[in-house]
Amino acid sequence: MSPPSNAGSPSVWKDSRPTSARRPSAGPRTLRDGGPRSLPRRQGTVWLYLNHVRPALLEWSNRYDHLREVTRDDVLTHVKKLHGHHRRDQLVALRSLFTWAKRAGLIFRNPTSRIKVGQYEYGVIQPLVPAQVDRSVAAATTPAARLILALAAVHAARARSAPSCSTTSTSATAG
Repeated sequence: MSPPSNAGSPSVWKDSRPTSARRPSAGPRTLRDGGPRSLPRRQGTVWLYLNHVRPALLEWSNRYDHLREVTRDDVLTHVKKLHGHHRRDQLVALRSLFTWAKRAGLIFRNPTSRIKVGQYEYGVIQPLVPAQVDRSVAAATTPAARLILALAAVHAARARSAPSCSTTSTSATAG
């Protein structure tokens, strides 16, 4: 079954909002049901992808009549405004959309190709101040809690300071 001729049009994607009662377009249907060379995705994944690409498609639908007109610069300009996991999630969803559109023959060139998603940057782990450590030790009243605290301390310790950790305060025999 071939996709409808206007399936690549942003207005079709614009009108396929989650609140819309219209027939879903071919891209989300292929994601949901799978295709000859793709596995079906969970319905939550399909909605997540649609919700991630929706802002970009709404922005581009004001300027363009077809997905073929979207360029790599448009994608870069759109994702430049985003940071962290929002940027990564939108890029992944846009890649999925444009990969499907290229495979379905709706576009000739994938504008998201060779755009690096990048590594997810985790927050810097800060060491605890002595007052926080003292509160944790005071709160660990049971042997199980002391063991958990000791394991957390050993695994959080830097490699050079781990051998100097004392285990006398965490023994099960100490009251």
